[in-house]
Formats: sequence, C-alpha cells, structure tokens
Amino acid sequence: MGAQLPPDVASLLRDALEPLDALFAGLTVDDTGSLLREELGRPHGAATEYGRWWDRRPDPLPW
Repeated sequence: MGAQLPPDVASLLRDALEPLDALFAGLTVDDTGSLLREELGRPHGAATEYGRWWDRRPDPLPW
C-alpha cells in the first residue's frame, strides 16, 4: 500500500483501516477448514490471492 500512495495518504488510509480490520478480526474466526471458500466456490489456496479475509469466517456460520 505504502509504495503506491504518497506517505501522508498512506498514513491516513492505514489509520482508517486499522479499526475496521480489528472489528472484522473480532467478529470472525480462523477458517482452518476452508468452509467459507467451499461454500462460495473459491478454490482451495485462493485465499492469499484474494486477501487474508478469505482465511476467516463468521462464527457462528450463517448456514
């Protein structure tokens, strides 16, 4: 992120995203069984390609 944005903009963006990341982490758990990826039809191993969010899931599961 920092290499693509001016330093002041990168800092503002990081400050804005940190609370959102913390909230997301607090409302989800590690998806060690790849349940979310399987339910949504994402191939195994695609999590890192699309971001670390694919390695987490809600708890309890909505389905």
